[in-house]
Amino acid sequence: YKLQGETWLDGSAIYQTLHLEGFVNPSLAAKLINAPLILKFITITSLGYQILFPLLVWVKKIKGPFLIIGVIFHLGIGLMLHLWDFATIMLVGYTAFSYKPISWITKKVSVLKRALL
Repeated sequence: YKLQGETWLDGSAIYQTLHLEGFVNPSLAAKLINAPLILKFITITSLGYQILFPLLVWVKKIKGPFLIIGVIFHLGIGLMLHLWDFATIMLVGYTAFSYKPISWITKKVSVLKRALL
């Protein structure tokens, strides 16, 4: 859908989003609205990230930096649009792509519990 929408392809989607009074953080929006090149960069970068994520998250060498970019991306959505439920769900979803398997994490937690008790 985004690849067919004019606002994403011309780089104005984020600019238009900043005009949604019910969602946007007014102090952050006021700072960004007068920076069209930054908004265009954010729009194109976020579109690229969303397109490339399903492929690049599986490449071990870039998985870590790619997930960090995603965390920054979704924290930005939370800060800018006050969509904290969405941002939180996406951040929790990133744990599925973590470096260590769940069994490794549970072993570390049980070792920590034994050390504290």
